[in-house]
Amino acid sequence: MDTVFFMIVLSLIILPIFSYSATNSALRGGSYLSAENPEDFLTSAGGDFSAGFYPVGDNAYCFAIWLSKPSCGKNCTVVWMANRDFPVNGKRSELLLLKTGNLIFTNAGRTTAWSTDTTSQSPADLHLHDTGNLVLKNVEDDVIWQSFDSPTDTLLPLQPLTNIRSLSHQEATLTFLVVSTSYFSMIKIFLVFSMRVLRFQVLIGQSRGIKTGKEERRLTLDSDGSARLYSREMGSATWVVSWQAKTQLCEIHGICGPNSTCNYNPLSGSKCSCLPGYKMKKTDDWSYGCEQKFNLLCSNHTEIDFIQLKHVEFYGYDGNFYRNVSLEECKKFCLESCNCKGFQYRYMLENDIPHCFPKTLLSNGQYTPSFIGDFFVKVPKTRLFSSNEVASGFGFDICSSEHAMPMALHREYARRPENGTLKFMLLFAYGFGGVEIIGILLVWCLLNKSQKDSNEATENYHPATTGFKRFTYSELKKAIRNFSQEIGRAAGGIVYQGMLEICSKHKRLPHRTFMR
Repeated sequence: MDTVFFMIVLSLIILPIFSYSATNSALRGGSYLSAENPEDFLTSAGGDFSAGFYPVGDNAYCFAIWLSKPSCGKNCTVVWMANRDFPVNGKRSELLLLKTGNLIFTNAGRTTAWSTDTTSQSPADLHLHDTGNLVLKNVEDDVIWQSFDSPTDTLLPLQPLTNIRSLSHQEATLTFLVVSTSYFSMIKIFLVFSMRVLRFQVLIGQSRGIKTGKEERRLTLDSDGSARLYSREMGSATWVVSWQAKTQLCEIHGICGPNSTCNYNPLSGSKCSCLPGYKMKKTDDWSYGCEQKFNLLCSNHTEIDFIQLKHVEFYGYDGNFYRNVSLEECKKFCLESCNCKGFQYRYMLENDIPHCFPKTLLSNGQYTPSFIGDFFVKVPKTRLFSSNEVASGFGFDICSSEHAMPMALHREYARRPENGTLKFMLLFAYGFGGVEIIGILLVWCLLNKSQKDSNEATENYHPATTGFKRFTYSELKKAIRNFSQEIGRAAGGIVYQGMLEICSKHKRLPHRTFMR
């Protein structure tokens, strides 16, 4: 009896616990999804979309919606994410739908990472529709909250563009302002990259969706700040860009951050560069821009100079506007304002009149060779950087307002065709001349050697023919002891006595006399 009573009590305790688990189609009020259970996720009726815990790093998860067809594992196309900037732990993190109608996402420490901040007097359920829309509604079928009203970086087909909608990436925000007429819907898109605004327009017909026929489509704001329309065949895992807001990334304002410029090259793409006298603020992220390497005393105008940057434009942040002024006057306006970081000096095409734009913030810088105008950046006259460093680091034309930098001209000229016959004759002449010189040297060496041999032979034959050996003066001087033993004088000269060694006969001939 006690055992039966215990089993009944245990079943009553366990039954409410299991009631808190979710089904694959909906999350009921008072239920939850757990990050520890891989099977805890919602799936749309058609199976195209799933919603649950999506891994974004090592033991880091976000509650997201992704395309589940075709099967993608951990490399799915995410179309919405709740807590993108605050991932949660993979242990004891839960998505709870409270009976009060509030949907919250809690971390392992029971802190709230994300919440809809909604309330409902009647029970509410969370459903994932085939359109990819995650909807929270009550029993009266009233929508309390839906993911389509708060997109992150992607717009899906049939997602309504009413009033103002925004797409947001970690580094960018895209806002849609919709104006409807009886003929079409005009979507004015204001692209904001780190709070810097760029305006352009896109026309989309009222009945046109992003998903047509056998294609899936999505409009996504990518990390580079450009919005792109992606499409793919049904069942394919490869997305193809069918439209993009900006083909040149340098046209996206603020992509390189403040105090820098963007230079687009069709071969190498876009390149960010700091202004002369500036350095990168964060070496691994250009969106932070550059910062000054110098201190500028505003009151001392004699210590201030300007560096001219040709074909460079800085958009926005004009401190003032002056029409039909000279370059020197424009410099003076910037010198008199401590907030002036530099000035834009350009000619308007419609009237060919110079315009001066002193800038309080150097943002949205872009180098365009076709731009008719120059920018003058404010720097100290005693610079801490050389002109060579400026030119090599910047990569385009830069001139000082006082000293123009010489520009190297790289020219190539076509060579005249070579004359093959003349080239052969020259080579033959050089070769023949070399052989002739070598022959002359050989003949001279042979003649010299034969003359030497002839002299030696003559000397060897002399004693053989006369019977006497030829002595040198030093040998005779030594034999008569330096002419010290004089024995007589005659008409032919003085006679000395000495002794010679006759080596060839191996005997001594004593008492020979010599006449000097």
